[in-house]
Amino acid sequence: MALLETAGGLFLFAFAAVVLGYFISLAVFPSRKEIDLLERLAFSVLFSISSVSILALLENQLAGIPVNFFSVAATILLLIAAGLAVFMVRAQKINAPGFVYALFPKIGRNDAAEIIPKSK
Repeated sequence: MALLETAGGLFLFAFAAVVLGYFISLAVFPSRKEIDLLERLAFSVLFSISSVSILALLENQLAGIPVNFFSVAATILLLIAAGLAVFMVRAQKINAPGFVYALFPKIGRNDAAEIIPKSK
């Protein structure tokens, strides 16, 4: 039973360490011409580890939110949603008010990276 729980925990850690950062990397580098898939994977791990750590610390110190499973899971889901929303706005897949594009410049629809990467 301990082996199954450990394997499940490692799978969830890998999922959280890649998926969150992947959506943040889509928001930061939305064009497929900017970085390739291997670089996006490296940035995904970097963005996941750093963003969750920093936000959990800020939530705890500034808002007094305890660091536990539910607060970290909510932070991860919020960051995934924010990264996806910024990517969709920049790739012009959803419309946003004009002032948003001052912060997040548009890219061409055909230049946008795939949300789910396709193998070659």
